[in-house]
Order: sequence, then C-alpha cells, then structure tokens
Amino acid sequence: MRRVIPGILFALCLMGCNAIKKKYDNPVFAAAPRRIADAEDVQVAEKAAEDGKEEILTVAATTSLPTAEELEAESIEFNSSVVATVNGAPVFGSEIVERYGGPLQQARQKIAEQRDVLPPAKYLQMIEQYRVSRDQIVRQDLRSHIERRLLIELLKADMKAEQIKQIETQLEKQFEEAELPKLKRELKASTKPELEQELRKRDTSIATIRNSFMSNIMAIQYVRANIPRPDPATRQEIVDYYREHRSEFEIEARVRWRQIQCMYARPAARGEAEKKIRTARGELQRGQPFEAVARKYSEDPFAKTGGNWDWITPGSMADKDLENRLFELPVGEVSGIFEGKDSFLVVEVLEREEAGVRKFAEVQNEIKDKIDKERQAEAPREFLKKVWDSAVIESRYDLQGSPQQ
Repeated sequence: MRRVIPGILFALCLMGCNAIKKKYDNPVFAAAPRRIADAEDVQVAEKAAEDGKEEILTVAATTSLPTAEELEAESIEFNSSVVATVNGAPVFGSEIVERYGGPLQQARQKIAEQRDVLPPAKYLQMIEQYRVSRDQIVRQDLRSHIERRLLIELLKADMKAEQIKQIETQLEKQFEEAELPKLKRELKASTKPELEQELRKRDTSIATIRNSFMSNIMAIQYVRANIPRPDPATRQEIVDYYREHRSEFEIEARVRWRQIQCMYARPAARGEAEKKIRTARGELQRGQPFEAVARKYSEDPFAKTGGNWDWITPGSMADKDLENRLFELPVGEVSGIFEGKDSFLVVEVLEREEAGVRKFAEVQNEIKDKIDKERQAEAPREFLKKVWDSAVIESRYDLQGSPQQ
C-alpha cells in the first residue's frame, strides 16, 4: 500500500495550499473538530489581469488567527472524534494518526511560528493544508486499521482466553527484546522513562506502540492460519496461459560472442596493430585457447576475462559492420581478420538465437510459478473481503478499495 510520507506535511505547510480548493464535509458520527477559523472569515479576492498579476489575498479585520495553543486544542479534539464505527464500536482519530504524531506535531509548530510572519490569509491556508494532509493520512490507513480490528475480534472469538493470554505474553516478550531497543536507538533514549518522554512529544506512548505491534502480528497470524492453501496450477491451466499470453514469450534474435581486438590510436600505429592481430590469429590456428590468446593480445574491454561479450540484439551496437558479422558468421567458427574503426578484430560467435516464441517446454515451470504466486497473493485478499463484507462499517471517510494485505 502506498504510504503518505510524513515529511510531506512540513513542505505542504510551508508552501501553503493555493492548489487546494476542496472542502471536506463534517463528521457524521460525532461532533466535528472545531474549526478555528471559519471559511467565511477569509475574503479572497482574485485580480488576474492579462499581464499576469499575482493573486491578491485579503482577510477581514475581525478574523481571529489561531494560536499554537488553539492548534493543539484542535488536534486533541480531532483525536477524540469518531472517524468510523465497526459493528457499532467507535474508531477514534487518535488510533489512526498516532503513528504520525511526531510529524503532525512538528507541522503544527511550524505553522504557529508563521502566525505573526505571514499575511493572515496565507496563514489560514497553511492550517487548511495541514487538515487536508491529516485527512490523507486517515484515508490511507483507516481501512487497514479496521481490518486488523476485525481480525483480532475473530481471533479472540475462536480461541480460549488462556490461549490468547499465552500469545500476548509471547508477543510482549518479543516487543521488549526486539522492538523496544530499536525505538530507544531511533529516539536516542537510554531508559524506558526517557523513551516514554520522547514518545509523548510525538503524541504516542510505549503502550500504544506495543498494542499496535501485537495487533498487527496477531492479525497476520490469524489470516495465515485461516486461508486455505490454493490449488496448484494444473497442466491445462498452464497450457491455456501459454496460448493466451504468447506475446510474453516472444524473443528477439540475439547473439553472444568473444573477440580479440588490437587497436591503433593513430594511422602510424596501424601496421603494428595489424602485426599483433596476425600473431594472435596464428596462435589460434595452432590450437591455442581463444581466451588465453585474448588475454595475451587483446585490447578489448573484456580482455581480462577472455574477450567474452554478453548477449546483444539487432540494432544495439554502434559498429554495424561487426553486428552484421555476428548475426551471419557460423556458430563456433573463428572469423578471419577484419578491420573495424581504429582496430583489427577476430571474433567467434558462441551462441545465437533466432527471433520467435520460446518453446512451451522452456517456460512451463515459469508459468506454473507465476500462476501459483498470483493465487497465493489473492487468497488473503479474498479472505479479508469476506471478513469486511460480514461487518457493519460506517465512516465519514471513503473506504472503497481493495482489502489490504
């Protein structure tokens, strides 16, 4: 799932929101967070002359600009608001945005610092952009949060209390031994109290992060334990896929070769280069290994590895004469000496394939693996969809879309 990068909040807040025009409706399950400054408090006048003058923003003299304390109060109110209900149980804003608490708080602080610096209308635009960004976070994470909650409910309904307690004890130990040290390192805290203090600055806590960690693992384990293993692809399904997706198995002509290249940087050195290539060609005729001769005489970029070049396709080489020879020479036959641009060459075609479609026998295992992987990926999505469809879920946010994994 695509994630909103928390750092974008800072950039968005500092840029303002001239491009944002949409206003979002109030919550329907609880009182909406109080708007610190209503839209009608702001009077926006646009003066767009043909010579391209800037937009002019003015604010009514009666407008009260929110302070840092009021921004924090609004955040607290949003966190306590109900953003969805799941089978009648509320989901609060704090549950969704807690993992972004640090970036959100820093964004509010940066906005408050601009209160007495920016024009009032621009300041209010920054606040509105912050709200839009916060809404994006909720939209992005709300569905997966609800899915985890539903899965945990099902897990607890299927298991005995002592079994659940045993799982929770194991996960708490895992959190203490593995996750907690990571948090300490990230936030440069030596002790738990220091870590708790740093997390409080980010509108979260050790307990909140622990619960999120445990819920996520329990949800994943429940899905894995309850999805049936997909049937492997049958031979007929593999054959059908090959017939219906032949374009996936089309191949271009290609060739692989090795060469010995003796270069001359200036015309005066041409004779010496020709002498050298003839010596090399003579050793090949006397049965010396091609790779050994290449390492001895060649000035090719791959001389140290025996002059071996990887596969190329038609049109991929700058030297068209060499390319044509490679697609015409018999495989395994050492060429005669020929002259290229500023060099003499001897080549041997190691392998060549004509354009066409890969044979079924070559790709059947590849097709089977692809079908099986697609089914394995689809199984959790289908399971989550059934879980979702069986619940009563309401929200002021759009929750349409495919289930998360």
